Amino acid sequence: MKKPIRTVSIFILLLGCMTSVRAASLQQILQETQRISHTKNTLDLVWWIPTQYWTILFKENPSLTSEQKTQVQKVLEPYLIFAVFRQTIGVFGGAVIPNREQVLANITVHADGHTLKPLKMTKLSPDASNFFLMIKPLLARSLGQLGTGLHFIVYPNVKGDRRLIDPLKPGRLECSFFGNTYHWKLPLGCLLPPVYDPKTNETFPGNYRYNPFTGDPLIRKPHRTSKHLQRHKVS
Repeated sequence: MKKPIRTVSIFILLLGCMTSVRAASLQQILQETQRISHTKNTLDLVWWIPTQYWTILFKENPSLTSEQKTQVQKVLEPYLIFAVFRQTIGVFGGAVIPNREQVLANITVHADGHTLKPLKMTKLSPDASNFFLMIKPLLARSLGQLGTGLHFIVYPNVKGDRRLIDPLKPGRLECSFFGNTYHWKLPLGCLLPPVYDPKTNETFPGNYRYNPFTGDPLIRKPHRTSKHLQRHKVS
């Protein structure tokens, strides 16, 4: 009988990328999907992990076979996945990290106008459930307190025959976590081809429609042959 997500070595590879990101494309998607807030005594992390994150992750790590890449992507695609962490420092310097039940009581996600209910791990597909069961202890061993306190909260991302949130299309995504509300502007600019201002030749993320400094409309480079694309590529 085949294992759902192959071997633990895949998760070690994924974990290594999460904790030591060097590729520019990964840095960009992390910047657009992670929300971090902190006060004098509290640190919050809310990370929406779109399926495209895994695609970029795999592209930067060719050790996985095409079959393994496709398999993990298909397993996670039906879900809206958040990784969240909170730490509060007490009066005498002790760190307080909420457990999963406390996290679930203090998180609300709105997707495209719908208030979503988190799924129990037993309600996920067997492969998806195994994915999170296997990656959690790896995070704990590698990241210590951060890994132990990091909780994956999973929501359904399919209603009828459509996805509620598609990072490549306009939409509304909002997460309230312990009283703070975080928003994501969709589509994600890092996943789209860049646009540029033909007057100034300035380049902007793909979800920009106008130059924020001049108000002039932005355009994409016209599609050409690979030779022309290479020569005129927008950096």
